[in-house]
Amino acid sequence: MCFYETYDNNKHLEFRYEVMEGGKLDIDVLVNITDPDRPAKPKNLYNQTRKTFGLYEFQGLKLNGELAFCFNNRFSTLSYKMIYFELLDWESLTQSARDDKNTTARTQMEVSLDNIKLSTAQIELSQARRALPKRRDALQARQLGESVTKWAILHTGLLLFTGLGQVWALRRLFTVTRDPKSGASKIPGSL
Repeated sequence: MCFYETYDNNKHLEFRYEVMEGGKLDIDVLVNITDPDRPAKPKNLYNQTRKTFGLYEFQGLKLNGELAFCFNNRFSTLSYKMIYFELLDWESLTQSARDDKNTTARTQMEVSLDNIKLSTAQIELSQARRALPKRRDALQARQLGESVTKWAILHTGLLLFTGLGQVWALRRLFTVTRDPKSGASKIPGSL
């Protein structure tokens, strides 16, 4: 599965991914860029196999084109994966502050508000990243709870089946039956 983003050489992008759920929490990741002048020859920028998480920064590549972020699960096709990934454009976070600085003289309040805006964006990003391990751990705890519940139900059923089988066997051993023709008692298992 691939996701695409247009890239020009003045962007500073950060690509981060993490496998949240599924299998052994690993996946193949490939990032390449396709030059519009030579679409048949994409250039590989990042290629990792069977990784749980990763981070790659694109800055000053001197390339223009379309970035492709591809995730591959070919080595464990029977297990689905939940992947969190983000593509952060650092230029867009700081762009408004730089545009305002270059066009007009600004008051101290405007400068402070821009700094607050940038700091708030960085704090939100940091909080989102710190929440990832909590989400991953919650998913693993839920999976573990479901697994424990399934095994507990199976063991309970097996215990009940074994108990009922033992009661039946003991009752059969100590049950005396009478032959209706002769009236003699017959012990099970005897001739």
